[in-house]
Amino acid sequence: MLLPIIKKFIMKINLLLLIVTALMLSACGTRSVGFQALEPGKITLPADVKTIAVINRYKPDRTKDKALNFIEGLLTGEMVGTDLVGSRAAVEGLQQKLSQSPRVKVIFVPYELKGSGTGFFPNPLDPSEVKRICEQYAADALVTLEAFDHDVSRRIKRIETKRTENGKEIIDIKFRATKWIRINAGWRVYDATGTKLIDEHQILTEMGFDNIASTEAAAFAGLPNAMDLVPLVGNRAGFDYATRIAPHYVWITRSFYAKTKNQNIREGAEKARFHYWSEAAEKWIKATEDPDPKIAAKACFNMSIAAEAMGNFDVAESWARKAYEKHPKSKYNNRIWEIKDRIQRSKRLDVQMAPVEDNP
Repeated sequence: MLLPIIKKFIMKINLLLLIVTALMLSACGTRSVGFQALEPGKITLPADVKTIAVINRYKPDRTKDKALNFIEGLLTGEMVGTDLVGSRAAVEGLQQKLSQSPRVKVIFVPYELKGSGTGFFPNPLDPSEVKRICEQYAADALVTLEAFDHDVSRRIKRIETKRTENGKEIIDIKFRATKWIRINAGWRVYDATGTKLIDEHQILTEMGFDNIASTEAAAFAGLPNAMDLVPLVGNRAGFDYATRIAPHYVWITRSFYAKTKNQNIREGAEKARFHYWSEAAEKWIKATEDPDPKIAAKACFNMSIAAEAMGNFDVAESWARKAYEKHPKSKYNNRIWEIKDRIQRSKRLDVQMAPVEDNP
């Protein structure tokens, strides 16, 4: 299975980004903390869509399509079947991400439908076929991958570093080769009757992979081949589309003030470090009355972070405004707009998560 390898790869990237962010923030008197948040999908599915069937409809339909793919592979140097493997990873990624959403139940259809085998949409499925699949799996909608194509580009960069050895300056030269994988995936969502397309969308997903060596040839030679990389990017393409059609969990990183002369801010920061937000707020609210307006503004800013972490977005906006009133700083103004955006997304999420009977 591709999923364990892909999941470990993505987790390593996320951990590295979190460590880098924490180091940058610690240098300016702040500390960072992360927490999960439920984000709305980019589109809102009909309220009665609770169970979704997922199927791969990329597979070429005709022998001539396979021949064309074989010729394309010879011309581009790509292995035949790379897109088919990538399409399966994309469907796996979609299924995995949707299964984490509290909005829908996901059913994977264990066979594939024939399609165009290209990056272009084929004609929509016959309504009777959609209806049959939805009835068979008791699904309210059918999600299909119907187009898939990848593109590979390579870049090289010369890297020079200077060092001193025996009093002499020496320039070391290395080369960083980068292989970019771009995937164009086309998805459709049919209602259970097959007569209505709830969504039809093509999404571009790309990732870069590096290798450093002493020569250009060695740098390029050390890059993995497309057959290894396309499934990784394909899996991410499935993730990307899942976030379009369903609420999903994301990791949010926020910074708060931790190093000031106010003891309550410092003690509250220690509580927030371990997600004890109520206890942190008890300390920070005392610091909002500090006679130094800059210190008080920092405490108000911290209160905004605590309120957001506890799901009180209107309160978070109010504290952000108080921070700006006490010390008109661009950071505090940006915080106001950050939380206003969160409020708007929360309203859209409420609509998407509402029970069927609560929707008009």
